[in-house]
Amino acid sequence: MTRKKTFLILGIVVAAIVIAVCVFMFNTGIELPNSENVTRIEMERVHTPGIAEKYSDGVAATEHYYDINSILTALSSAKKARFSWYSAANDVPSAEEYLAIRINAEKEGGTFYLYRDGNGYYVYVPYIGIYGISQRSYTGIDNMYTLMEKK
Repeated sequence: MTRKKTFLILGIVVAAIVIAVCVFMFNTGIELPNSENVTRIEMERVHTPGIAEKYSDGVAATEHYYDINSILTALSSAKKARFSWYSAANDVPSAEEYLAIRINAEKEGGTFYLYRDGNGYYVYVPYIGIYGISQRSYTGIDNMYTLMEKK
């Protein structure tokens, strides 16, 4: 009887560790700079209808703290997608349309790509991973780009 209890307890402990590791791997968020260190965010909608074709709707930029904070807050809600690690092996996502978000900060920054695939909304971080984002966050960032003046 004690041997069965030992194996049962050992099995439960192993299962709990496996579940904890999976939750950690798939529930991590994007590493973003602190909004106080961000000096500017540029966004550009890019269309790639063909293999060699690519065109832009223009670049919109903001240096306003409220806009920067809103964009970073929306991006920070993204959680790692299940298929992430092997799918982010390019400079840009393979989507036909995406919104490039370039974050300029004092020490760190980066480029992130917001796109839609089927019924899902994603943030693509080159060579790092793909993160799922809510429709509300996606729409909020997309609307900010639409309302900003383009160059």
